Amino acid sequence: MTSRTRSRRGFTLIELMIVVTITSILSLMAAPRFTTLMERSALRSSRQQIEAMIATARAAAIQKGRTATFYVSGQTMGVRAVINDAGATSDLIAPMRLDLIHKGMSLALAGSGDTTIVFSARGYATPRLASKIIYRLTIGSRRDSTCVSTIGHILGQTCAQ
Repeated sequence: MTSRTRSRRGFTLIELMIVVTITSILSLMAAPRFTTLMERSALRSSRQQIEAMIATARAAAIQKGRTATFYVSGQTMGVRAVINDAGATSDLIAPMRLDLIHKGMSLALAGSGDTTIVFSARGYATPRLASKIIYRLTIGSRRDSTCVSTIGHILGQTCAQ
């Protein structure tokens, strides 16, 4: 039996190079879609985080029968509640920076000049906000927003982009 009649095993270098080239081309085509998916996911996550913090402040105020505050300072946001009759406060949700959680995320306020929402024991913004607050989120070329009414309620899908 000669070497020519023996069955061939494995792949040639040319075949491997073709597979690597095709895989590289497919990866390059998928990269922009992956970036878009990541930006969309980061926006949705940040919007839900803001809405959850506002809802937590409102629920804490109702549950504890004392005021609770959702605040924004630059890229930092948090929830603080009054814990005793002397007016001492405690962070219910530690201050967090959106731009550190999601690289490239920016948070801006529009509408009312209020950077805090203080909820009364009944769950309403006190004093009533001057106007609707719009929390605008931006990452890359994508934008999203969350709106809060003058009484402190989150305005779901009716929010202006």
